[in-house]
Amino acid sequence: MIKNLLLCGLLLCALGALKAQDYLNQDVTLMTGTYTYSGVGSITITVPQGQVVQINSGSTYYGANLVVNGQLTMGNNPGRDVQIGGTILLGKEANLTVDGHLISSKAVTLGEDAGLTVTGNYDSNLGESDGTSVHLLARSFCQVAGNAIFHTGRLVLDAGSVFTTAGDMKWNRSGCVISGALNVGSTLFITSGPNQLNCPGSITTVNLHNDAGITPSGISGSGYFKITGNSITGSGNPLTSDPTIVVDYSGPGGNFGAATRATGNPCTVTLPVKLRGFSAVYQQRAVGLSWQSETEVNNKGFYIQRSSDAVHFSTIGFVASKAVNGISSQVLEYSYQDAAPGLHNYYRLQQEQLNGQMSYSAIIYVQDLSGAQAGATTVKVFPVPAVDMIRFITNKAGLLLVFDQNGRQVLSRLVSVGENKIGIQQLKSGVYFYRINNQQGRFIKK
Repeated sequence: MIKNLLLCGLLLCALGALKAQDYLNQDVTLMTGTYTYSGVGSITITVPQGQVVQINSGSTYYGANLVVNGQLTMGNNPGRDVQIGGTILLGKEANLTVDGHLISSKAVTLGEDAGLTVTGNYDSNLGESDGTSVHLLARSFCQVAGNAIFHTGRLVLDAGSVFTTAGDMKWNRSGCVISGALNVGSTLFITSGPNQLNCPGSITTVNLHNDAGITPSGISGSGYFKITGNSITGSGNPLTSDPTIVVDYSGPGGNFGAATRATGNPCTVTLPVKLRGFSAVYQQRAVGLSWQSETEVNNKGFYIQRSSDAVHFSTIGFVASKAVNGISSQVLEYSYQDAAPGLHNYYRLQQEQLNGQMSYSAIIYVQDLSGAQAGATTVKVFPVPAVDMIRFITNKAGLLLVFDQNGRQVLSRLVSVGENKIGIQQLKSGVYFYRINNQQGRFIKK
């Protein structure tokens, strides 16, 4: 009896120690509860689906990757920032709330229907070589109560996503792609171009300050740009060279270039082609694209464009309009097969009118190469030993973590379903250990 009581006491102490852990010095999966983090460590913090976690911070810096599939709230001391040193990955319907200012140092990805809330300012300090700064997939949202500044990273909003900041927003580099809704409560500063605004994308801001050069201009593509306050004199250069961008502005001044001045959203009112849907699925190592038009006016056809980063697109094919003389009021079905997709595949349609004018569809992303969502993660790794490049084949997307023999994390990457090529030139020769979701293993670097 006494022995059992002692064992129960030890178990309760162990659980209590986990709940009040002062220094998370290894990768950890957190169940529902409140935790304290006051140290710095290159680790991965995971919050599984269905779990509600609060982390109170005594430190300004979290040297961690965050993988959130449930709900996570991160607090901080008054007047101190929360800085995330690793990747932030929110799964489908996940939520992350930062109580204070947030600084992210690497890629941030919000899955479908996920949400990120920041009660202070948000600063993105992503390096140019690290990819997209903040990427919001369909129906996800990011809400910032203060200012949002993208120092070196990009902002990519997929169709249906929403980014809202109550204060200013500043883009310090080009390559932002807005296919969702961007709402700026004060002034949008554009310091370089080109950036993409693609239907059904929209930008609504109180004030606009455009400092982009004449070539390239600040914005290209199509979509709706609404200014409710003033167009503040910046470089004085034109905002866009594309007449398919509609600027809704009634104030004085402002050089909007070739933009069309109007009050209606061209993505829902005046586009020559009204699309009902645009989708992509994997079909035996190829990607099948399909879309439908409800109405067409003077439509020549559709250029199919693909990108690996949602920023730089190239044309891979063309499908002519099925409408007689380019005019139709009936639903028309279209399809195209991409026989050579990459690991990360973003697609859009560039619709061309008979007069040569262009408009764009929403951007879609194929994330799951095989469509497998259930069951355990399976991983194949080759070659063994590896030299400069190693390949991981997995049936589920996730975060790849690589550790040396001392347990130090030396590499992290987001991997997609299928084959992922990872450069390991920077690693020394030796044995390394990896983890993707619930699978672990090792490989040898020659």
